[in-house]
Amino acid sequence: TYGSIQEAEAAQATLLSTGVSSVYPVLQLSGGSQAYAVWVGEASTDAELTALKNSVEAKAPGVSLSPVNTNAGLIIRQDAGLSTDALKTAPHYTIAGTESKALVQGNGNGIKVVERSQRTYRGDMEISIVSGDLALVNVVPLEQYLYSVVGAEVYSSWPAEALKVQAVAARSYALQQGERFKIANVVDTTLSQAYNGIGSENDKVTSAVDATAGEVVKSGGKIIEAVFSSNAGGQTAHPSEVWNGGAGVFTNVVSSGDTSAQAGLHTWYHVLLGTGVSGYIREDNIKELTTKTNAGLAKVTVTAQNTNVRAVPLVQSTVEPVAKMNP
Repeated sequence: TYGSIQEAEAAQATLLSTGVSSVYPVLQLSGGSQAYAVWVGEASTDAELTALKNSVEAKAPGVSLSPVNTNAGLIIRQDAGLSTDALKTAPHYTIAGTESKALVQGNGNGIKVVERSQRTYRGDMEISIVSGDLALVNVVPLEQYLYSVVGAEVYSSWPAEALKVQAVAARSYALQQGERFKIANVVDTTLSQAYNGIGSENDKVTSAVDATAGEVVKSGGKIIEAVFSSNAGGQTAHPSEVWNGGAGVFTNVVSSGDTSAQAGLHTWYHVLLGTGVSGYIREDNIKELTTKTNAGLAKVTVTAQNTNVRAVPLVQSTVEPVAKMNP
């Protein structure tokens, strides 16, 4: 083991110069401390490992090899196949084993995650392996997390008091989750709350979060799971209809005066085909004719080939239409 990456890389270069292949500097993590090592070879059996040890020690006199602890190591590699010079020279890590965990510390500029829509995040990034998959957890103070969440969930043009209410609801929801995902409290999608990093922050939202710092909604002395939806369609519903719970906390069904959600949306025709199949066609794909059925219902036609007849009045790309119509 070595005290610095430079010493490990020097040892790597010495081994490579003797003709030994597959030599990697490694960041070893254990009990909160870290050190550097050099790992050699990629043996898959004890016999191969013994043969490899003998071969390397013969080529590099003075070097003594021992089996490594693969549960706690980040193999440092350079990937020359990447497109930009900056990425080519940046260290890339391969996590070995299941217990490795590394913390990438952020600064005032945030940490950009290329694979996450190039978003930039406050706080630090914890990197680990969970159930064989790479896990990336943004470690960030709750109030700073809310700067992004509230900005992603609502418009910053909303009145200040509405932004404050949203901040209290988002804070309550996040805290009530506990360690729901084993390695994190929440995820960054609407499975929890939308969280897009610094990009969705806004000064008005930040002010609303700061003005309500620490405020939560409680019932019976416990923080409630303050779920919310993007709109109420004009009227709220009993929570048991939507969230399978919440009775006793939010029970009143009230008008929300929410007209903006419907503004500009297409309406749908409920149609009965000659085959007996019924379904829905959106208004921009259909037109009424002047003729009617014997029952007095309007006849219609569609305006394009292979127009979908949907099972519900909603475009669902993953659901097969009940039928297709032609003009």
